[in-house]
Amino acid sequence: MKILKKQGRRYYKYSKDTPDAHKVGTPMVRDGILSGLGTASYYFTHLPFSEASNWEIVWKGTTPTTFPSYCNLFTLDCSSYGFLAYFNSSTMRVHFSSNRSSWDIASNLEVITVQPNTLYWFKFEYTGTEYVIHVSYDGVEWEERIRIANATRLPFTCDDLYIGYRKAYTGEFWPGTIDLNEMYVKMNGKIVWRGMRAFVSTEEDYDFYKDEVEYYTPTLTTDVDDSRYNKPKITMYLECPEKKVAYKHKQIYPGYKQVEFIQSNGSQYIQTDYKPPTSLIKIRYVCEFIRNNNNQCLWCTRGATTTTTTLTSFYISGSGIRTDYNTVTVQTNAGRHLNYKYEFIQDGLNFYENGKLKTTHTQAEFVPTQPMSFLASFYNGTYTNIENYSYQKLYHVQIWENDILVRDFLPCERIVDSALGLFDTITNMFYSNQGTFIDFDKGNYILEECNIEESDYWKARPDYTIVEF
Repeated sequence: MKILKKQGRRYYKYSKDTPDAHKVGTPMVRDGILSGLGTASYYFTHLPFSEASNWEIVWKGTTPTTFPSYCNLFTLDCSSYGFLAYFNSSTMRVHFSSNRSSWDIASNLEVITVQPNTLYWFKFEYTGTEYVIHVSYDGVEWEERIRIANATRLPFTCDDLYIGYRKAYTGEFWPGTIDLNEMYVKMNGKIVWRGMRAFVSTEEDYDFYKDEVEYYTPTLTTDVDDSRYNKPKITMYLECPEKKVAYKHKQIYPGYKQVEFIQSNGSQYIQTDYKPPTSLIKIRYVCEFIRNNNNQCLWCTRGATTTTTTLTSFYISGSGIRTDYNTVTVQTNAGRHLNYKYEFIQDGLNFYENGKLKTTHTQAEFVPTQPMSFLASFYNGTYTNIENYSYQKLYHVQIWENDILVRDFLPCERIVDSALGLFDTITNMFYSNQGTFIDFDKGNYILEECNIEESDYWKARPDYTIVEF
């Protein structure tokens, strides 16, 4: 088993106050105990959920002194449906759904009436043929409360886990505490998520976690952040003296410095000269939404109207990505979160979010009639009727035709005038802002190690080596 070490004493990457989830607002975590949830303060995570999964969710927490009319333990969300565990006053109830429109498996099913200011464990399971709920007062002895004989599964798009919160009902947050140290999700018998990233302080702790842990080597830059996928991780180090390393700005082409992203703020867009020869191209688009405005365009090519030979995708506020294919539009639940890095792929008729299939179109192949734009849409001619400007950080766009990479757009800065835009490394073409006179914002410059005489500046870093444990 490989781990990452330095020379010297051992220390560990993640602290005991680092939940393995995405933070919104200002919830508090002390020694793994989550509190301070509110309308705009909560944690959520993505799960590698599929309809083929048997699953188990364990929740531990302390009930509040006073119960509101409604509050949520957690939700496994799919456009407001999926799996919901909540309290109606002091009575816990559950909903289960196999679709996006009704609680068809179970609705408002009573589990238990609890006492205030009391510690409880709840275990929720799907075995492939039954839904089972257990309750415990010590985490050792479990009492079965509910067993539903129903083989119908949750929808495969039910992959957003909100902790103590329900996105569709922002006021119904959990007013007690949640012990993230003992909250986890299993799928097909394997732990795929823990409430807290593993914190190891002794050799015994390592022995306890080692069968669950995956090890990662840090890199200077990364395109899609692996931590978004919320797998349990421990990175182990041994200390060594730091050394000075020379760096320079990475130029993807002479005169163009690569940056982490370009950021549009509602008035910038990119127009390209690329006109897809078929609707069955593959597009990879890596971005992050920074504002909750409606109808924000990702990519667009359209004909005379908004529903003529269109191959276009939008961020719809609060709902997720809408994908338009010729005359038909499909709303998905992909990409619903702000300040979260997404990889969207349109591969012919299939649309994916971070590797998960979200929808499949059924229309026939067509030929787009106009070149493609990014960050704003258009119709009725080449770049006329510009609308649906975006608020995004755009990290990378790639396009394939018949599995051949034909466009590879990277964010960059043109050195001669500091203009920002996308540089296509296939055709060596630069595409700048075509919106208002206000240019894009940019992320950090991408750096690469170099010889001393080439360096832009020095930077100290540890000297890492891979060793066997």
